[in-house]
Amino acid sequence: MATTGYQAGVESNSVVLSYIDEVTWGTLPATPAFRRLRYTSESLGSQKARQRATEVDSTRQAADMVTTSFSAGGTINGALSIGTYDDLWESLFCSQFTTDIMTNGVTFQSVYLQKQLGTGLFLRYPGSYVSAANVSAALGGFVTASFTVASQTETSSTTDAASSYAADNTNRVINTVSMTGSIQLGGTSPGSVESFSLDFSNDGAAALFAIGSATAAGMLSGVFTVTGRIRVYFKDFTLYTRYAAETEGKFNFTLTDGTKSYLFEVLNSVLMNPQIVAGGPGQAVIAEYAIEGKKDSVTGKTCRLTRALV
Repeated sequence: MATTGYQAGVESNSVVLSYIDEVTWGTLPATPAFRRLRYTSESLGSQKARQRATEVDSTRQAADMVTTSFSAGGTINGALSIGTYDDLWESLFCSQFTTDIMTNGVTFQSVYLQKQLGTGLFLRYPGSYVSAANVSAALGGFVTASFTVASQTETSSTTDAASSYAADNTNRVINTVSMTGSIQLGGTSPGSVESFSLDFSNDGAAALFAIGSATAAGMLSGVFTVTGRIRVYFKDFTLYTRYAAETEGKFNFTLTDGTKSYLFEVLNSVLMNPQIVAGGPGQAVIAEYAIEGKKDSVTGKTCRLTRALV
């Protein structure tokens, strides 16, 4: 016999994130077939900025605060698996996969996000645009990804926005052991890598608001940039020489689940700001460098993402 009435509130295991690509910004498509998102944590929500007028009052009472702006969005964190976040990558890149290859572009793409908190409990985030993302890999862990979204608004509902759901993605989470030999800088291995990360940003991306409405009137797409960090076991001055000379070159790595894969390429980059330190007794000396992405003079692009789905 099942026990009822034991929950003080909704458990996080019951929270479902889903989305659909938008055709018109901020508008739910007709007969929407949503896709569920795999994730490890999220911070989707809304905020109101409040201010009070500095009125002079003989009773020393402060004036009531009033709402001056409203914002919605947040971050979705996950363990990276092939195909899970492809639509979010497309939103970030302002581009689309063509024959499984995508470079940063100018084609704006937004998604309609939904967070289901329980039966008849939904929060909706129309007009959601990926303003930033991160992909990271470290020794002893799995590859992680995070996506920061700016949304048109946040609304609550007691009904599901989806008319149906696509089949869930079941591809394996990518581990760091399978990446042997797949990390390159300037066409060669940078050495024994302890960890690396890339930060993608659409700098300046933001919702635009107008007087008379808490719902955004539009969205700025921003300027695409890529930065990162790499930590390697220090053996010699090969990477330091690249830094000192500001030698340019491609930084790329392949992430595979054993069958399917992603190839991330920063098409041109330089190493900056080395930190070569001894962290304590009996430890390996680590050399950490910042990666500065640059526009490639041949393609005119900064980043390329290639997927192999079979």
